[in-house]
Amino acid sequence: MKSPFLEAAQMLNSDGIYENYSDLARSININGIYEHYKGKFYKVLAVARHSETLEELVVYQCLYGDRSIWVRPLAMFTETIAIDGKERLRFAPI
Repeated sequence: MKSPFLEAAQMLNSDGIYENYSDLARSININGIYEHYKGKFYKVLAVARHSETLEELVVYQCLYGDRSIWVRPLAMFTETIAIDGKERLRFAPI
């Protein structure tokens, strides 16, 4: 029986995402710049998995201030939200 944690040892595909990640995860542009709906910019560093739940997470870095590094669930990173009655992406690729 293959351990789900062996996924991390697999080779990266040409997109920089593990082959067994979801289509949504593979759609994330690694090293791409994304604009948050509040107007600040972030660079995506990786898509990772939570060590306990295997949930897909986006690892990203602020391109302002202290340039801190954050993680957010992939589903939340890519979701559409309503702002002032208008639908928009939480993080939009630029």
